[in-house]
Amino acid sequence: MIGPVDIRLAPAALGAWIVCFIGVTTPYLPVVLAAVTIVGIGGLVWPRGRPRHRVQWRGWVSYTLLAASCVSVVAGTITTLHIQHRKSLTDVVVDSAEQGSPLLIRLTSDAREGARGFGTHGVVLDDQSRLGAGWLALPVYVMNAQPDWRAGETVLLHAHAYEVDDHRVIVSATAVVHHDQPQGIYALVGILRDGVRESSKHLAPQARGLVPGVSIGDDRRLPAHIDEAMRTTSLTHLTAVSGAHVGVVVGTTMVVLGRTPRSVRVAGSLTVLLLMVIVVLPTPSVVRAAGMGAMTLVAMLRRRPRVALSALFATVIGLLLHDPWLATSIGFGLSVAATTGILTTSRVIGSLLGQGALARAGGVALAAQLWCAPLLLTFDSSLATYSVPANILAVPALAPSTVLSLASAVAFPLMPTVSVWLAKIAGLFTGWIATCATVFADLPGAALPWLEGPVGVINLVGWLVVGIWFAVWLNRKRTWQA
Repeated sequence: MIGPVDIRLAPAALGAWIVCFIGVTTPYLPVVLAAVTIVGIGGLVWPRGRPRHRVQWRGWVSYTLLAASCVSVVAGTITTLHIQHRKSLTDVVVDSAEQGSPLLIRLTSDAREGARGFGTHGVVLDDQSRLGAGWLALPVYVMNAQPDWRAGETVLLHAHAYEVDDHRVIVSATAVVHHDQPQGIYALVGILRDGVRESSKHLAPQARGLVPGVSIGDDRRLPAHIDEAMRTTSLTHLTAVSGAHVGVVVGTTMVVLGRTPRSVRVAGSLTVLLLMVIVVLPTPSVVRAAGMGAMTLVAMLRRRPRVALSALFATVIGLLLHDPWLATSIGFGLSVAATTGILTTSRVIGSLLGQGALARAGGVALAAQLWCAPLLLTFDSSLATYSVPANILAVPALAPSTVLSLASAVAFPLMPTVSVWLAKIAGLFTGWIATCATVFADLPGAALPWLEGPVGVINLVGWLVVGIWFAVWLNRKRTWQA
């Protein structure tokens, strides 16, 4: 029997997402906030009184609308403040670049090769504190980066700076004045990330790319044919460190601390989770997964374990308030969609597939794929035909490969030989992942063409709604007959 799910925070999360997206991409935020305020007033005056023998659904609708409106208004207000703050910082950076002043930038990601050469993300620092500090610092994308630039390094460079859509700033480097290696916690992160790269550099081609990929999300050494196969079979999430990896690391910590008090297990898991975010780098999917994991662990400490969906929606709201530009991140959207699908529909789909571990695994894979499919169509007008069987077979190798790869990173500074052997064993599991990807990608019809643009997305969403409704109806009918 499939129990009910708590979606009372869903309208608030969706409202905050829509408001943030409109705020950072269009000038119509004031109009939207006015409409949201009207909806909130409607929720406030919605009649709640009903006869005692009837379900009090109007009251829940009223409070849900009121909460969603309040959260959306707060999100819109904070988004406006974010935009104003970023605009002022952007003016300072652009003026400084035009005057020939060098920019001091701390890199927040490793340099990667793109269509226009190597680029990396960073934040602009300033000795006179004009550009804020911490999370208020101005994020930028640096073009013409050096291939060996790594996260945590600081570069002083001359550049051209200009603002693009969504209030984003592009910095095109023209000359590097000074280059500093990472300091403090960034130095430790660099050692660990370099450790897993060094320990796997003499392995098979797939392992050279996948061992760092499943542990720190660095798949730059992955052979092109395997990378394409993983895209065709929707296995790229295995190297985009997110929810599954967080579950593996936290689950392993819980097992290791299994005989300790609940508070110790939760504290240990939160500590490991924080370290993982630091080592992997706080990308949108990692931050979302870590935030949800942290809230779930706190709920476990308070003996309220069945709050996963509420934790997801609360995490989404909190992250959007922290960074409204996450509303435009396709990675963040895919991560939230997959998690929502797993939490809401995987059990229904699994029960329709049958009994046992294989049916449950199939339900999880199919639910995640169905919920992500509309978003994937926005940049790829095809459907991955064999994504579900590929995920069912490949995902079991994720846990051992992730744990062994992270252990290899930690062991490398002290025991390089042990680190190499751990990476070799991890390479056996990543070999299975690569095999699943290439075998299914080579099958006929691995990518099914679909309609392009909004028409294709709406068409697919319609079919998915009908399919999910039919699955729920069929599951209830089977349960009643049993």
